[in-house]
Amino acid sequence: YQREYRWQHTQVDQLWNDLERVFESGRGQHRGSRDVSRYERYFLGAIIVSETADARFIVDGQQRLTTVTLILIALYRRLADGQQRSALAQLIYSWQAGRESFNLQVDDRDACMNALYHGREPSADEVAGSESAANLVQQHRRLEEHLDGIQGGDEADEKGPVAVSDPDRLDVFADWLIENVYFVEVTASADADAYAIFETMNDRGLSLTPVDMLKSYLLSRIDDRQARGEVSETWKRTVAELRKLDGHAPAVAIKCWLRSQYMEPSGAAEAGESDRDRIDSEFHHWVRGNLDRLGLSGATEVRRFIERDFTFYARWYKEIRSAAERWTPGLEAVFRNELSALRDRDDLYLAPLAADEDRKTCLRKVRIVAAFVELLAARRVWHGWNLNYETMYGRIEKLIVDVRRRASAAMVDRFAQFRGLGWDFTCGTPPVDGECYDFDRYWPGASAAGGRRRGVHRFLARMTEFIEVESGLASRFREYVETGRDGYDVEHLWAKEHWSRYRDDFEQRDDFHWCRNNIAGLVLLPHVVNVWMSDKAYGKKQEAYGKHRHRDPQRRPENLLARSLAIEPAEEPGFHRFVRRSGLPFRPHAEFRLVDLQTRGRLYGQLAKQIWSIDNIREVTSS
Repeated sequence: YQREYRWQHTQVDQLWNDLERVFESGRGQHRGSRDVSRYERYFLGAIIVSETADARFIVDGQQRLTTVTLILIALYRRLADGQQRSALAQLIYSWQAGRESFNLQVDDRDACMNALYHGREPSADEVAGSESAANLVQQHRRLEEHLDGIQGGDEADEKGPVAVSDPDRLDVFADWLIENVYFVEVTASADADAYAIFETMNDRGLSLTPVDMLKSYLLSRIDDRQARGEVSETWKRTVAELRKLDGHAPAVAIKCWLRSQYMEPSGAAEAGESDRDRIDSEFHHWVRGNLDRLGLSGATEVRRFIERDFTFYARWYKEIRSAAERWTPGLEAVFRNELSALRDRDDLYLAPLAADEDRKTCLRKVRIVAAFVELLAARRVWHGWNLNYETMYGRIEKLIVDVRRRASAAMVDRFAQFRGLGWDFTCGTPPVDGECYDFDRYWPGASAAGGRRRGVHRFLARMTEFIEVESGLASRFREYVETGRDGYDVEHLWAKEHWSRYRDDFEQRDDFHWCRNNIAGLVLLPHVVNVWMSDKAYGKKQEAYGKHRHRDPQRRPENLLARSLAIEPAEEPGFHRFVRRSGLPFRPHAEFRLVDLQTRGRLYGQLAKQIWSIDNIREVTSS
């Protein structure tokens, strides 16, 4: 019934968020314990299998099984413990006829899965001819980003650099996933029986899904038959529009709507499950238990709840998700934010909107929130701080409540006070006491080391795009954020093995490598160029950055952020006008020593401040 792997970021994120939420809940209750038997269990639903004498075929459940297999592969590549890797390997593949065979075996994606399992980027030949293979690669990358958050225990926080606080978190997550996450398998001995079971559970059982259970309950509160029919048609049309995004969109949109407009922060909840937990797991029951809070005292209020509120928030959810997937003029920040590790973005976009506001007001509010999310992500990357669920969810929940149906100016004032923003770009990373030092005395924490590389990549992509757009060139952000064989890499200006050339600046090799990874010494280059130049001396790199033409006529000159190391601004008229207008101290660097790294760092800080600031967000309120 579902032969191709079709899950997109929305479904993968939803599954991951559910897994992470349950795991973190257990981790918080049993801090320091590796005994996952005490943690909460998680049920991934039923899978339907048709079993013959020769093989077992999946009738329903392939999307979930494939996604879980990608998680297992990503974990297998990261873990060092031999016993854990062995346990994961048994869930991924088995030996048949003297060779490895994936437990979830689909021939046309076998080469792609084999490359991922062995830690390689699948080649063009390995994804050719399979509709699923390219999507497998994309969703595997997405899950790698999520695992960066789980593995982020050695990151710094707002109080400055900290020691590893939870070094075994990834290992415990792997144990929990193996031991506490379940499928229920329904097996039939014939295809006809399997399909009958499938139809019973998915067709006749549709009325038992949370979306339709909510619909049935709400309609049951309208006694007038004609009114009930009209409201039912409105519900059907709205759900059908959401399903144009994907099959899961109606449930996800309803959860976002309820969280954004009615959820109380987890810390404000009484003992027991929080609003978030109840909405995420069984929102139809949550609505029934919170009629007073939702104002559903009678048929008139229920009709308003569906015909006005549901249609309004569903329409805006669909527009926001469309802008997140496709570059949309006026909502470019929504597209850029889709690559951020921050969860609850969609809830935050919907929170300030009110159903009685006009489109212009709502669009302005979405733009303000999107600009704030960009600022938040950029500031935290700059300081080397986490943006993962464990670090941010409580603050974002409270922020959602604080900006709920607020006017634009009041919303910006609240964003300016948000504690998670940290200090300005030009202050570097403050020490524990919070005093703000100049960059010369305290470095920014942004580094390409470890799990922070993806955030730094996106940071550099946005800076590069900003320079070029302000210089009169077209936006290439979508190109710059692509990774892999045909995408862009983070390029280090100092080659990894060239410490001996910089001994006048660094007494210790570790100091050299720390500074080498610092954002001040990084640019973006196409992957093929980065591979060729990665071990070259800075002088050779600078010479290549400055070239106006390449031997390959298909290749354009390097991006302006890289080229600015080699050219005078006056050599590019549009760039020259931007530099004069902005006052940014761009200049070429014939060599790149520690003092040049410091100078470049101050430039990056000033540039970042022009791109991301509360003042820029305030301008949106009057645009």
